[in-house]
Amino acid sequence: MRSARNATVAVVLVTLAGCSPVAPAAPVGSAPGSAAVSAPASPKIVTIATLVRIPGFGPWDVGTTQGGWAALAELASTGLVADAPKGGPEPRLAVKLPSFDDGSIVLLPDGRMQTVWHLRSGVRWHDGAPFTAEDLALSVQMYQHPDLPKGNTATVVARVERIEAPDPLTAVVTWKAVFAGAVSIDLRTLWPYPAHLLTDAFQGDKQVFPAHPYFTTDYVGLGPFRLANFGQGESQVFERFDDYYLGRPKIDRVIIRPIGDANILYANLQAGTVDVASEQTMPHSLFLQIRDEWKSNGEGIVLQRQGIWRYLMVQHRAEIARLPEVARDVRLRRGLLLAIDRDALRESVLPGVPNTGAESFMAPSDPRAAIVGQPFAGFKYDPGRALADLADSGWRSGADGRIVNAAMERVEIPLRTSVQYPHEASIVADYWRRIGLDVSEEITSAALTQNNEHKAKFPMIDVSGRGFNEAVLQYFDSRLVAGPENRWGAANVPGYANSDFDRVVDRLARSFDGQEQGQLLRQAAEILAMDLPVLPTYFAVWMTAVRNPVQALHEDYAATVQSSGVARNAHLWDRV
Repeated sequence: MRSARNATVAVVLVTLAGCSPVAPAAPVGSAPGSAAVSAPASPKIVTIATLVRIPGFGPWDVGTTQGGWAALAELASTGLVADAPKGGPEPRLAVKLPSFDDGSIVLLPDGRMQTVWHLRSGVRWHDGAPFTAEDLALSVQMYQHPDLPKGNTATVVARVERIEAPDPLTAVVTWKAVFAGAVSIDLRTLWPYPAHLLTDAFQGDKQVFPAHPYFTTDYVGLGPFRLANFGQGESQVFERFDDYYLGRPKIDRVIIRPIGDANILYANLQAGTVDVASEQTMPHSLFLQIRDEWKSNGEGIVLQRQGIWRYLMVQHRAEIARLPEVARDVRLRRGLLLAIDRDALRESVLPGVPNTGAESFMAPSDPRAAIVGQPFAGFKYDPGRALADLADSGWRSGADGRIVNAAMERVEIPLRTSVQYPHEASIVADYWRRIGLDVSEEITSAALTQNNEHKAKFPMIDVSGRGFNEAVLQYFDSRLVAGPENRWGAANVPGYANSDFDRVVDRLARSFDGQEQGQLLRQAAEILAMDLPVLPTYFAVWMTAVRNPVQALHEDYAATVQSSGVARNAHLWDRV
């Protein structure tokens, strides 16, 4: 295997040689007796590999975390808050978080709420214009406009009634109802856009607006690096922004290089053609393989952090589902779950990595996790029970041992996965085949993982996962079902609906008390465990690989919560 991989490395190196940055040539020399002339310092360049190209910088482009781009979002921009090193939000564009103590959070008599954001002075867009509250006001309008495509990051902004800018450094947000998450407005929740560049275009044709060059080739942001070359689908180049409000970045240039094949990406990382492999770019097996190689040769380090709650997503739209009875009958879903040895699945996917379980969607480090408990603990691997549940709902073993439905037709489960998780899907498929089911496996290309309609129209089961803690709940909210009316960009991709669940979500959104939140999260988890709209598998671990001598992410990565926060301190990255 190593010889084949080395051959791949050689091919990749030859292919990319013309694209690699070249250091300036050293001076030929100086005349005898003259003072030595020191060579100019080479620019510090970091090349980061992603699995997908940057689609653009519009609100509709930042919904998915797959492929590694979302983790790098704060290279180019920044939000009101970011992840704090010890958890929770910390202010970024804001001077401080809104609080009841200083009156910047006010509960209104009619059930609405207001938050006042005081913004940092001296923050500038990459074209030198000052960042103001008017920029936030325009951004909210963009996220909320019914004629513009939506990303699932617009869920929080949909709760906003209006935003006002009484002065350039004050934004007053009026919420339609009390909302405890109003102080956690990070970059993916509300990506700021410059009013001085987009107001006129926004007031024009909304069908044309998403194609405005600002969102691709002409992007102007607030991050430590400014876009120098969008690359038209090839490498994107970001140059140091000297006036970044947190300090001048140490790196001169960051190159984002999309490589659509994980094995080729691995070969480039191994050969040093790229310096960093962003998270969700390679299967866990390749990250673990390069980790072990680097432990022995000291060429780099693989970092890891808390990942998302992974599960098998069930298609609930009867008009799309190839086996609509699976969405109608929880016994079928339970049978499919009981047929999978989830402990063995996780050990195969993440060998040697401590198990944080999948019996709850709560991150183990969250203090409310103990209240929620383990509502999914009752679904231990049991092929006998699995077959009994399937039989109760009409799927029985035929004469040849294959599962047939009531019409005596062989049952075939369509199973879709992305290019990052083929191994995971093959394990699941094997367990289902063991009990007599047929399984057809489909791998979605890296490009299609960014296509919202394709993601929503999976034929039956999709190897997936979303967030943790209360962030998971939006993906089961019936008021957020993805469809043509929202350009398939809403959070609830499979189309699940449960009014009891929705009511718990609403109560949780209004709660500021940790104990009460824990109880409501438990209620939500118990509904999901009873109804099984998805089949939980394990808690993921995200990994990113960093070659020496790049100094990036080491101090921040384990503390990152939101994917967009991975690069929140990119101005401190260095190459030594």
